[in-house]
Amino acid sequence: MIDVKNATKLAVEYIKSVYSGCKEIKLEEVDSSEDDKFWYITLSFILKEDAEDILFIKRQYKIIKINALTGKIQSMKIRQLNE
Repeated sequence: MIDVKNATKLAVEYIKSVYSGCKEIKLEEVDSSEDDKFWYITLSFILKEDAEDILFIKRQYKIIKINALTGKIQSMKIRQLNE
């Protein structure tokens, strides 16, 4: 069984592998499914190309779904922020 600390580490490693130019990765939220089979780790980060224009820096928010038993990444989704 993967604990929350290891699930977060896996999510960060996954983001780094998918977005090679990401910077300033931050943990935003952690949640587990009601049946405790999945971790939902929300991370935010800045893409390198976005960081070049200091006036328009935009953080990306992603929810990484991780199988709590195996540690396998199940999905990555865009996290919508409430305005």
